[in-house]
Amino acid sequence: MKIIEPKVEEVKDFEGVDNFYKAVAMAARICYASDKTDNDKELVERLIKLGHFSPFEHAIINVYVHKMDSITCKNKVWDNIMKSKYVVFTCNSEGFCNIASINGRIIVEAILNTKSPINKGIDYLDNILYQIKDCEVTDFCPVFKSFIVDTSIGCTREMNRHHDNFYICEQSTRYCNFSKDKFGNEIAFNKPYWWNDNPPHNYVNLSQEEYEQELWKQSMQQAEDMYIKALNNDMSTDMARGILPLDTHTRAIYTATISEWHHFIDLRFKGTTGKPHGDIMIIAEKINNIINKQ
Repeated sequence: MKIIEPKVEEVKDFEGVDNFYKAVAMAARICYASDKTDNDKELVERLIKLGHFSPFEHAIINVYVHKMDSITCKNKVWDNIMKSKYVVFTCNSEGFCNIASINGRIIVEAILNTKSPINKGIDYLDNILYQIKDCEVTDFCPVFKSFIVDTSIGCTREMNRHHDNFYICEQSTRYCNFSKDKFGNEIAFNKPYWWNDNPPHNYVNLSQEEYEQELWKQSMQQAEDMYIKALNNDMSTDMARGILPLDTHTRAIYTATISEWHHFIDLRFKGTTGKPHGDIMIIAEKINNIINKQ
């Protein structure tokens, strides 16, 4: 077993048509903890065929609303895009909403829901993205921010409760087999907020703090032993994931509007509705520090 430090990394250059396939593929690779192909477009095409659309939510494109009736942007899909309740509009001081921020899932579902005999595969998506590029805003302060978060399963449960314009792709314990070489044949656990990096000098007269650490460490080790034993006896990862404790390390990507991130910080760092769990406070503080530095 290994103990992983909680970490937050802001994702750069995930917005725009030119970054569309890169952003979708990045989210998908986090979800599957897999990188079988370095061809982003091929991976996106496979996601469309599988109907796995959540990775598309992390590809954000900002467009000028007033250009939507232009020749280049006029198509059968456009109305479906603009009707989505998940489009985020930015309005000027006069109240005119001149910029729309849309995510890739809106685009893909708008294509699939278009009542026409068009080929709704990757080539048509290419065509739509080409048309949207003419409407794209390039000099715009981002409405969304994306973060890759390394934490515990227990923490992501709390983060996943946020819904409005809060998009999630998390490493899947159904598909990940931690007994494989790619994971080092071991389970990684998130370092708890109360963990002391100094191990006890002896195991005879342990303090309460030392006893708690040793008890937690032995529990995690036992969970790892039973998990690997189950997989070695032909239990599927889909079944064996139930053995994994809440402190099992996981990685997730979150994309949300700035206002939603501030709401998250209020709840999970500042504790406006009650004292947050120590582990989620660490993550929320890191996100707060990144946002407030900019």
